[in-house]
Amino acid sequence: MLHEAKAIVLKKIPYGEDDLIVTLLTETGLKMSCFAPKARVSKKRFGTALDLFCVVYICYKEKPGSSLVSLSSAELLFSYQKIRANLSKFALVCFLSELVTEFVPEHMASPEIYSFFIQIMTLFESPQNLEDHFLPLLEHSVLSLTGYKPVLESCVECRDVFSEKENAYFFYGLKGGVVCSSCFSKQDPLSHAKESKGKVFPLSHGVILRLLHETLHQPQSWSGASWKKPEITEARQALEYFLQHIAGKPLKTLTFVSQILAS
Repeated sequence: MLHEAKAIVLKKIPYGEDDLIVTLLTETGLKMSCFAPKARVSKKRFGTALDLFCVVYICYKEKPGSSLVSLSSAELLFSYQKIRANLSKFALVCFLSELVTEFVPEHMASPEIYSFFIQIMTLFESPQNLEDHFLPLLEHSVLSLTGYKPVLESCVECRDVFSEKENAYFFYGLKGGVVCSSCFSKQDPLSHAKESKGKVFPLSHGVILRLLHETLHQPQSWSGASWKKPEITEARQALEYFLQHIAGKPLKTLTFVSQILAS
């Protein structure tokens, strides 16, 4: 039985000499791994529809006993060519694709993440410049949408609600959120130093407020915010450690993004 869906092409890898394994995110938020027979040698069936980040209309068959579905056809709906012409925007979408591939379980619907992906690509397709603070906002949004949102509203130790009266907060990735300065100072110095080396990052009031409030809005509203460079660095250090801690491995495209944004 043939099934139909609208989807984004997240990833493709060669399989043998002729075929592709393609990862798709459907409009209903399902992540699917698809076998695309002869996709590398036949342009008639798939053409350029399976290029990265294309939005496509697919027909597929489920294969009993297999996690792969068999792709019968793919019709190109939109290709976001302007993103490909801008290396910074392309790098950020590659990073977003890896995050979705890593954090969205297969066969678990997440329509919000599909909508977010489309919003990001639509924004990046415009001539608007890519602002540096988009990256930490994107990272926090993906964590929130995939169920890994870090605790920023209160201290994970004492549960006291975030307050500007608190002297400082520290992002403690192993605990899943921020720790207030009072709780942080009570920890045994020796055991804490060993456990937290390279894993605890200071977070200012301003950065916490920005992450909490600005990600409540759609990406189209992120432009024009007056982030200072140290705030961006602060947010990225904490969130990028946390992302890779959850993934259990380095994220390949993060190095690419960092190099492009630094150039």
